[in-house]
Amino acid sequence: MQLPSNRSFGSLFVVVFGFFGLNSYLRSGDWWPVLAGLAVLTALVTLFAPGVLTPLNRAWMKLGDLMGRVVNPIVLGLLFYGVITPFGVARQLFGADPMKRKFEPALKTYWVDRDPPGPAADSFPNQF
Repeated sequence: MQLPSNRSFGSLFVVVFGFFGLNSYLRSGDWWPVLAGLAVLTALVTLFAPGVLTPLNRAWMKLGDLMGRVVNPIVLGLLFYGVITPFGVARQLFGADPMKRKFEPALKTYWVDRDPPGPAADSFPNQF
């Protein structure tokens, strides 16, 4: 796993702490001095000693990886079983068969002639 640079990691948290500090200040909250101090401290460390942020950067990336491993299957499962599956079941209930997969013993072939016809066979030289 490739880590982002310590300066970009530190800059992200300067912005995050600054945003929450400003939000707390504008809402007359009590936490704005702590958050503003964290933003300033993080900015100083990011500018003058970015190597100090390496363990935090590594832990942050591991947390993101773990969250991705947990949340991805849940979201994709909900999407598949909550949207795609009901849509497919409804299509089958209403008799939709866009691929024309029904067995028809009277047909000689299932080949569908293209109208208009496709490109000429000699227009594909040296494909491999």
